[in-house]
Amino acid sequence: MVSCEKIIPSSPKEDEILDGPVEGLSYEQLRRFALGDAAFNNEIFTPENGLGPGFVATSCGSCHAGDGKGHPFTTLVRFGQTDETGNKFLEQGGPQLQNRAIPGYKPEQIPAGATFSKFTPPANTGLGFLELVADADILAMADPQDLDNDGISGIPNYAVLPSYVQTLNNAIPLKGKYIHRFGKKAAAYNLLHQTVNAYN
Repeated sequence: MVSCEKIIPSSPKEDEILDGPVEGLSYEQLRRFALGDAAFNNEIFTPENGLGPGFVATSCGSCHAGDGKGHPFTTLVRFGQTDETGNKFLEQGGPQLQNRAIPGYKPEQIPAGATFSKFTPPANTGLGFLELVADADILAMADPQDLDNDGISGIPNYAVLPSYVQTLNNAIPLKGKYIHRFGKKAAAYNLLHQTVNAYN
């Protein structure tokens, strides 16, 4: 037991934990944060409140414990390469594999011929106020060829908006598509879009 104590990390200090609210919130904003945080970490989904027939997990916190990153046991699978024609496997459950199912149903399988990739659920800590970053700033930081030699290259992800998403005031669309900011490889436009994708 003594040797194990040397390899187990100590608990982080209170000011190093990233799952709390930002400073300066009003009472109403703190109340909304607390309700959302409780739902994220404590709400368990069942068939009675909308789970299934296929699913990945029964709660948000089961994949993002402590609002943090997932771990090897919560690896997700996305399948069906998206190209100019779109994901050809949406009618077969794409893009996310629902590897569990409620009684009476079978979990999804990756369809024959579908490409797939595995990834770890990202952390859910809101550190950057992403909805406040102007499209013009994102475009100014784009560096597809790493011309500044900092080892980071990238371009904004433009995509079509779902009908329920309202555009941001600073939006700079391109051919009917908008810069996305949230989620893996900026796949979602705003926090609502990201949340809907996660619940789905």
